[in-house]
Amino acid sequence: MATPHVAGVCALLKSLHRNWSPAQIKSAVMTTALDLGEEAMTQGAGRIEALKAAEVGTFVVPSHLSFGLAGFTPLWTEADTVWVTNRSLQSQSFTISFDNLSSGISITANPSSFSLTQK
Repeated sequence: MATPHVAGVCALLKSLHRNWSPAQIKSAVMTTALDLGEEAMTQGAGRIEALKAAEVGTFVVPSHLSFGLAGFTPLWTEADTVWVTNRSLQSQSFTISFDNLSSGISITANPSSFSLTQK
């Protein structure tokens, strides 16, 4: 039953913010979701928070990164780029960190902290 709820929130966001791209709508929904404390395959991004998504001013695209399945090769490296856009009326500071990584897995962000000026 999650699909109709998420589709409805996305339709509401598009009606409120006609200039938002599909990637920005996805970012707003995913980055404001409430973490339920479950595994990603159980909860996805979490429980959607429609009001928070409607008020977001910062977008992360892509809003989800996948580096494949671990355990198939002894040494594996992957790189990807995430774009962060600040459309709010104030400057924003960000710090990137990674929690709950399995043993033997390391992830780094470069830069690990940055600031974006206001719109």
